[in-house]
Amino acid sequence: IKKAGETTDRFRFSAAVAAWGMILRGSKYRGNATGEDVVSPASGARGSDPDGYRAEFIRLVQAAK
Repeated sequence: IKKAGETTDRFRFSAAVAAWGMILRGSKYRGNATGEDVVSPASGARGSDPDGYRAEFIRLVQAAK
């Protein structure tokens, strides 16, 4: 089993997007997740972002916080 730091940027970024979706929907599975819990891992997993979509997602979450 891999630890969070051993996963790919794609996996970590997609997990942040999924968490944001759960926050927006008010899902009972989001736990205590907040916008900061999304921005921090998404920023760390931005990786290659040639079209700027990942950066834009991060900006949107920050604006919504």
